[in-house]
Amino acid sequence: MKNLKEKQKWFHATGVCGHATAAVTKMFKDMGWFTTGSDISFNPPAVDILDDAGIHYIEGYHYTHLTKEFWEKELSTELNINDKPDLALIVESATSKNNEYRYAKINKIDMRPYSQILGEYLIKDNSIVVAGSAGKTSTTSLIEFLLEKLDLDPSYMIGGTMVDNPERVRNTDSKWSVIEGDEYHNIKLANGAKFLEYKPDYVIITNIGYEHFDIFPTKENYIEEFGKLKNVISKKGFFIVKNNDENIEKALEGSQNKIIRYGKKGEVSDYQYETSITKEGLSSFKLFKDNELKIEGETKLMGTYNIENMLAAYALLDNLSLIGKLETQEDELISFLKENLPKFNGIEKRLQILNSTENFIVIDDYGVAPSRAINSINTLREYYPEFKVTAIFEPNSGSRTKDKKLFMDSYKGVFSNVDEVIIPTLSTAKDEFAGVDEFMSWFNELGFNSIHIASEDILNYLQNKFKDKKEKPLIVFFSANRLTQVAHDFSNWI
Repeated sequence: MKNLKEKQKWFHATGVCGHATAAVTKMFKDMGWFTTGSDISFNPPAVDILDDAGIHYIEGYHYTHLTKEFWEKELSTELNINDKPDLALIVESATSKNNEYRYAKINKIDMRPYSQILGEYLIKDNSIVVAGSAGKTSTTSLIEFLLEKLDLDPSYMIGGTMVDNPERVRNTDSKWSVIEGDEYHNIKLANGAKFLEYKPDYVIITNIGYEHFDIFPTKENYIEEFGKLKNVISKKGFFIVKNNDENIEKALEGSQNKIIRYGKKGEVSDYQYETSITKEGLSSFKLFKDNELKIEGETKLMGTYNIENMLAAYALLDNLSLIGKLETQEDELISFLKENLPKFNGIEKRLQILNSTENFIVIDDYGVAPSRAINSINTLREYYPEFKVTAIFEPNSGSRTKDKKLFMDSYKGVFSNVDEVIIPTLSTAKDEFAGVDEFMSWFNELGFNSIHIASEDILNYLQNKFKDKKEKPLIVFFSANRLTQVAHDFSNWI
């Protein structure tokens, strides 16, 4: 008898073991799809997402991974799916020569970068997009947290892991989505910055500096990419932007949408903040609207940028209320924010204290670009002026330019305020990226007290150096993922 059972949709991810790609694949698993993936290596924490969700994956890239026949043989079972995936993801670190990508294109399999997929499957009628060189992960997380507290059940994608919520991607039936809008993209696989795919109605821009030198050869190119937001934001929408950021002003010049600005008290802006450090080491904050104090409180999150994130979130919710998108009166919103802003515990790897004593601190941070690292260093110096700072810095690929002038301009002063900066083993996969030799030579020219330590030797080096635990050391790890385990092992040692 013919099997009339409806076939299960099939999603395949080429490059499945990345934080974002694993989370997106899990989203399709949760949606009831049959999910598979391939990659060249499988490391935590992404592989844990795959295993916990029961996602099937295979090592290596081969065209047969996009065939039903392969997975039936691999899993020793008959599958009720089509012969080829209904939808496939290509990780943006891949190339157009990837065997699976080439097979997909030849056989007309719908294979796209995850930003295009999320743009179709996750974005809702009310689309909030957070963009910027830095701070977008923290701000997106805070807005998602607040929308949850408002019982709006938003769909979301966040580039980090919240302390109180390990799920990075979730697709719901609500009319709201909030998503981190990254500017980085593969120019051979994507249409442009990820945020251009997210049909934004309401856009927050935290700041615009200059990063990702590998795909934006000039600062002007970088600013122009953000400027494209003017062309994709809905006519009903608005921008919320950090005040006195000349790059934001350049990017949004000529915008037909309303622009709402936030900044320090004393600046000419729509929303303002004041902050200070309490005797207990907390950050006190005051949030103003049109110079009138509206909200004040304390948070254990370090750094002025966290207060700026709160102010941006306040500005967003307040303006959504003003246009009737939120069913809250101003006094209700103020009371809500007073209660809930201090409850937000932030995200992992953002000045995350792994362990601390009176005389020893270990911190994990995502400062993988010079502009991010210096912001974190300045914050640590403000909160812990009596400590000696050692920084282990593993730059992202976009911060490894071989253009010496650009390198020197970007890193000037970044590590001047630390006692020692350690450069670990750096990937040699691409010749166009500056390697350890360039970093050591140019860091020395910049006057940094720098040293190269192989990644596998860092733990032993730190244990030997600080075995007497004198001089109040503060160790901060700036990395994406490769040094996270080292950071945790060292924090456990103290």
